[in-house]
Amino acid sequence: KDSIELMITDIVMPNLGGHQAAEHIRMTRPLTKILVISGYPTGSGGTESSLLKRGHAFLPKPFSLKQLAAKVKEVLGE
Repeated sequence: KDSIELMITDIVMPNLGGHQAAEHIRMTRPLTKILVISGYPTGSGGTESSLLKRGHAFLPKPFSLKQLAAKVKEVLGE
């Protein structure tokens, strides 16, 4: 019933990976914005470009609380 404005997920999680969790949320709550975090390397054709093609935002690890807050604000359009 309640709206979910933002989902933050890691790429690698037990049982259900971040990609799968994000896609599930998109199917059930299409307006929810998704921020995916990962410590895996990025680059052309890698994790980041794959996520951006799906409409998800990306934040590489490690990151500070300040960086996380700034990315959340960016994703939410604030």
